[in-house]
Amino acid sequence: MRKMLLAIAMVPWVAFTAEQADALKGAAAVLQEIKAGVEAAKKKTDDNKDTPTGAFEAAVKRFAQEADGLAPDAAAERWLELADQHIGLGADADKGRDIFRGEFYDDSDDTADLTFGKLVMALPAPNTWGLIREGLDKRQQAAYAPRRAFLQILMAYLARDIETAQRLLTALKDKDVLSSSEYSELTTDLAGEEKDYRQEELEKLQAALKSPTVSQRGSTHYLPDLAEMLPMEEAEQLLRAVFKQRLPVEFKYDAGEETIALAQRVALEMRDELVAPYWNLVTDSPEGGALYALFAERFKPFEQELRFEKDGSLPYEIMQRVREVTGALEKAVAMKLKDGRVDEALKLAHPFVSMVAKIPQENGDRSSTLSFSIGDRSIRIPAQHKFDFYVRLLGQAPSLPIPRAFALSGIACGREDEVEQFFLKRLDDAALPPSQRRMLREVYADFLLAVDRVAEAVALRNGILADALKSKTKTEYDDWVNSGYALETAKLAALANDDKAQRVSLDHALKIWGMLQEGGWHLESLIEGLEQSGRESEVEPLLIDHMVKQLVDEDEDERNDARFSKRLLSFYVRRHRMADAMALLETSPWWGKARDALDVLEDGGSDFANALANTLYEAGRVVEAKQLLAEIMRGNHSMDWSYELLLKTAGDDLNGFIAQMDALYARSAFEERPLIWKAEALRRLNRLEEAERVIRHALKVDPTDGEQPPGDRCRAYAVLAEILDAQGKADDAKFFRDVVESVRVAEKGDEFKDLGLARRSFECYAKAEALFADAYCVQWRLAEQLCEMGKPEEARKHYEIAFERMPEQFGQVASLCFHCMGVFDSPESVSAGEGVLTRLAGMPPVRPTVYYLLGQLRETQKRYAEAADWYAKALEADPDYLDVMTNLYGLKGKLKESDIDWTALQNKMLRLAPLTLRFDECEILDWSTFWGIRNAAIKTLPPPLEALFPLTANVKRLDDAGETPRQQASRHYRNYYRSYNRRFRSSNLTGADVLLAVPFAKGLAQADARLARATGEEEE
Repeated sequence: MRKMLLAIAMVPWVAFTAEQADALKGAAAVLQEIKAGVEAAKKKTDDNKDTPTGAFEAAVKRFAQEADGLAPDAAAERWLELADQHIGLGADADKGRDIFRGEFYDDSDDTADLTFGKLVMALPAPNTWGLIREGLDKRQQAAYAPRRAFLQILMAYLARDIETAQRLLTALKDKDVLSSSEYSELTTDLAGEEKDYRQEELEKLQAALKSPTVSQRGSTHYLPDLAEMLPMEEAEQLLRAVFKQRLPVEFKYDAGEETIALAQRVALEMRDELVAPYWNLVTDSPEGGALYALFAERFKPFEQELRFEKDGSLPYEIMQRVREVTGALEKAVAMKLKDGRVDEALKLAHPFVSMVAKIPQENGDRSSTLSFSIGDRSIRIPAQHKFDFYVRLLGQAPSLPIPRAFALSGIACGREDEVEQFFLKRLDDAALPPSQRRMLREVYADFLLAVDRVAEAVALRNGILADALKSKTKTEYDDWVNSGYALETAKLAALANDDKAQRVSLDHALKIWGMLQEGGWHLESLIEGLEQSGRESEVEPLLIDHMVKQLVDEDEDERNDARFSKRLLSFYVRRHRMADAMALLETSPWWGKARDALDVLEDGGSDFANALANTLYEAGRVVEAKQLLAEIMRGNHSMDWSYELLLKTAGDDLNGFIAQMDALYARSAFEERPLIWKAEALRRLNRLEEAERVIRHALKVDPTDGEQPPGDRCRAYAVLAEILDAQGKADDAKFFRDVVESVRVAEKGDEFKDLGLARRSFECYAKAEALFADAYCVQWRLAEQLCEMGKPEEARKHYEIAFERMPEQFGQVASLCFHCMGVFDSPESVSAGEGVLTRLAGMPPVRPTVYYLLGQLRETQKRYAEAADWYAKALEADPDYLDVMTNLYGLKGKLKESDIDWTALQNKMLRLAPLTLRFDECEILDWSTFWGIRNAAIKTLPPPLEALFPLTANVKRLDDAGETPRQQASRHYRNYYRSYNRRFRSSNLTGADVLLAVPFAKGLAQADARLARATGEEEE
C-alpha cells in the first residue's frame, strides 16, 4: 500500500543508531551529575506557613461550585461576603501583605493582586450585578473605604455607568490613593475607544504650540492623522504653526497618507518661511522628491562640519542626523532610478559621497552608519538602473561600503562577474580597517550564497566566526555575531554536504554559547543543530552545564529550572528514549514550583505537550495520555500531533474517535482539524463516500492551512488524495498529491530563501509551479522573488494569477500562508489586485471572497468607507463570514460616520466563535451579553483537569525545603492563572497581556495592590 501522505506532517523523531543511543548518559546519570555539581549550593529552608489566601481560596472554590444553583439575592450576598473577606486581607500586614506583592511573580510584575483576580473570577451572573452594587454602597468599612471603592468602580464599569466610575476614580486620586499614572491609565480604560492615543498626541501637540519656550515643549512629537481627526482647514493651520515654530515632529505612517500629503503641500507652499528641515516628511513620491530638493538646497546637510569623539566615532546626535538625511536621500534617489534617470540620481548623491570622503578611512562609522541602500517594498527599481547607479557611485567613492542591494541587482542583470570583482578588489586593500573588512566579508558571503556557491560562503562565514572568537572581550563581537549566525552556517554546510565545515560551525556555536549564554532561543537552536548533525551525545553535557550554572548562580525564585527538565524530556522523546523521559517525570527534582505535570504544561509550548503526551502513551499510561489530550483540546484544536496520538489511543474504537471529532467541531466551526481527522477515521473504516463529504467540508473551512507550520499545510488535500485513491480514482488522487507536493517544494524554497539562497529558492518555486500552476501561494512566491530581483514587470503576471486563484482557494477562514502575508504591501500587488479583483467583482456570480479582498485593498489604501461597503457586500453573500466581520469591526474608530451597530456586530461574532474570538485592545461593548455567551460556551467544555501526573521527586523537594508564604502565594497564583486560562481562553487567546475576564480589573488590581502595600507599611 502506498505510504500515506499524512506522514509528511508528523513531527519526526530523529533517526539514530544503536551506537549513538548508547552514547547518551540517560536521565539517572544526568540528574546525578547535576546534583554533584551543586553540592556546595546553599538551599533555603523556610517553615511552611499558612497565609490568609487559604480560607479565601476555599470560599471562592465553594462559591464557584454553588453559584449557578443560588437565587440572585443569595448569590449576590455570598459574593459580597467574599468581597468583605478580600478587603479584610489587607487589614493585617503580617498575614496579608505578601499576597498583594506583584514583584515575586515570575510571569509579570503587573499581575499584582492575586485575591482581587479571584474575586472578579467568582463574579456571578449579570442578574446579580444590580444587587451587588447596592450591597457595596450599603457596606461601611471606613478603614478600607478605598478598597471597597475599587469594587464599586468595577461594578459601575460593568453596568456602563461610566459617570459614577469616573467620579469614584477622581475621589481616589484626590485622596492620593491612586497615583497620577494609575489614574490616567484607568480613566483611559473607562473611556475605551472614545479617547485613544491619537487624541492624546493631538492634545500634546496643541499644548506644545502654545508653550512660550522650546524647552517647555518636550521631546519629539508624533503627528496623528490630522486629516481624519480635524476639518482640513484646522489641520492645515496646525501644520503651518508647526513649521513656523520649528516644533520637532515625526511624520510617521500612522499619520495617514492624506495628512502626510497635506503636510508636504503646506511645506512646499511655505518654502520661504521654513526654518528647519523635516527629513522624515520626504517620501518616495513626486512631492517627497521636491521636498528633498528644497531641504537639500536650503539647509545643505552634507556640507555641515563633522565632529568626532576621541575614539574616532561620530557623536550620537550627528550620527542620527546623518542617518535621517541619508534615509531621505535614498527615497529621492529611488524615485529618479525608477524612471531610469541615473545621471540625476548620481547628482543628488554627490554631496553624500563628498561627506563620506571626509571621514577617516579607519573610522568604523564609515561602514556601520553611512551605508547607502535604495529601494524597498514601497517602490520597485528595475535591476539594471539600480546596478548602473551603484557601479558609478562606487567608482566615484571607492571606500563607500558595498551594499547587498548592489550585489543582488548585479546578479539579476547577469553581471555577477563584475560584482565579484568589486568585492575582491576592495578585499585586496591592505589598508582596509578591520571593522570595514569584516562587514565586507559578510556581504560577500551573502553574494556567494545568492549565486549558489554555498561551500565558499560557508568557508568565509566560518572564517568570520573564527576571527570573532579571537577577540579578547565579548563586547567586540556580540553586537554582530552570535550562536544563531554560527548555527545558520552549520545548516548551510549541511546543504553543501560538507561535514567538516558543519562540525567547525557547530564548534563555533558552542564556544559562543559558552561565552554569552544568550538565552532560551539560542539554546533550543543549538540543541537542534547538534541533533541534526548526529552530535546528540553533546546535548546532555550542554544541558547539565547550563543547569548547574542556573542552580549555583541564580536565586530560586528567579530561575526557571522547569525549563531544563522540559528540554531534556523533549530531547529524550525525540531520541525515542521513553524510559528516560518517564524517569525525568518521576525523579527530576527540577520542575520549578510544579507539583503535577499540569503545572508545567501551560508555558511549555506545543513541543513539550507533544513530548509529555507521547511519554505517557509509550509508558502504557493511556488513560493519562487521553486525559492530557482532552485538556489540551479544550483550548487548542489545531495541533495535528494531538489528533494523531488521540487516534492511536482510540485503537479499534474509530467510531468513538469520530464522536470526539464531532464534539470538537461543534465547539469551533472555524477550525478544520476535527473534520480532517474525522475524514481520516472514516477512510480507515472504508466509509469512503462519507469520508469524501467530510473532507470537502473541511476544504470549505480552510483549504490551505496557512497558519500551520511548514510540512503540515494542505493536510486536507493529502487526506482527500488517499480517499480518492481508495475509491479507484487514481487520476484525481494524483492531482491532489501534486497539489501537496507543490506546496512542500515551495516550502523548501522558503527555507532556501531565508538562508539567502536566492537562486536555489527561485528554482524551487519554478518546480512548484510546474507541479500545480494554480496554487496562489506558489504564484505569490514567484512574484515576490521577481520583485526582489528587480524584475517588477515579470512579477506582475504572477501576482495576477495569484489574485485570480485566491477567491476560489480561500475558505470560511482565509488563512494566508506564511510567505503571502502583507497582500497589498507592494505597489505591484496593489496594481495587480486592483485590476483582477475589480474585474471579478463585475462577473456574477461573485464569490464573497472577492468582496473581502477588495475590502482589504481599500482598507490598506485608508479608504475606510469604501472598505466597509465591500465588507458589507461580502456579508450579504455570506452572513456568517467571520473573517469579514473581524475586518469590518477593525474599522470601528476609523469611520468618521457610520450607521453600523457595533454592539450587534460584536455580539454576533461572539456567538459564532464564543471560545476563540478575541478583541485586541478593545472594550467589550455589552458585558452582560458577553458574560452570557462566554459562560454558556464554557459550560459545553468538559471539566478542566485538576491533576494528571504527580511529579514525585519535585513534590518531595518542595515539601522538604518548606515553602515560605511568598513561595506558597506564588504557587497559588500559578494554579489560579492556569485555571483561568482553561476557563476563559483558548490557544488563540493566550498571553500575559490580559489577566482577568474583565480587562479593566487588571488596572484596578494594580492600584489595589499598591494601596495594600502602602497600608501594610504604615501599620508596621
